[in-house]
Amino acid sequence: MSRNLPNRLFVRKIIRHYLRYDRDNPFIFISALLSFLGIAAGVMVLMIAMGIMNGTQKEFRERLFVMNYPLTILPMAQDAVNDTLILKLKETFPHLQFSPYYSTQVISKNDGVVQGSMLYGIDFAKEAKINPVFSKAGAKGDGKYRVVIGDSLANELNAYTDDKVTLYFSEQQAIGFATMPLQKRFLVDAVFDSGLNAYDKAIMYTTLEAFEKLLKREAGIYDGLHIFCEKPLKEIEKIRQILPETMIIEGWW
Repeated sequence: MSRNLPNRLFVRKIIRHYLRYDRDNPFIFISALLSFLGIAAGVMVLMIAMGIMNGTQKEFRERLFVMNYPLTILPMAQDAVNDTLILKLKETFPHLQFSPYYSTQVISKNDGVVQGSMLYGIDFAKEAKINPVFSKAGAKGDGKYRVVIGDSLANELNAYTDDKVTLYFSEQQAIGFATMPLQKRFLVDAVFDSGLNAYDKAIMYTTLEAFEKLLKREAGIYDGLHIFCEKPLKEIEKIRQILPETMIIEGWW
């Protein structure tokens, strides 16, 4: 209390000095009082605006990063990202979470509506640990050909949980003496909502086994590796030092 006393006395002295009523010049007193009130109102508005901006910035960052992984390892050569690499990273960085994936572009169709999307093949349990949006969707199926789609895509295709959608792949399959795009019916296991329509329309998830069966992907060799960490700016350099030249690591930035 004794430390704050001089400050209070100083403030009172300043206020009394500048806001003291002057009988000879009442207009000066009124002008000073209005100026003081204007400055006080301006400071209060500034504090409120800063509080709103801080909350808006936090919300914007959460929305922006909700489907962007902190770090991603991409292969520069075939077979570079594999189970051996993942095991090495887990031993070196036990505090990090890893989710390997396959990826391909597909066209989804249902009720006469078609939509292009990016399909990821993932381990559902590992992805749920690093992706809160996917985890919240609550995929519970155990089949090989199941898919988790975004809320916007589900509304557009009129396909929801336990419905089926047709996916067309860029790979070709032989039909008699001709070929046609590979297609497969998938069961909608769950629907996620990231809060961003662009992500909800463009991203779909299925199992690793579906990729290995339909697209003949070799088990244990992946298209990339998503990594979750609290401080990606620091971890990226540590991880880069142990990676071979056949792969690169990228951050969300």
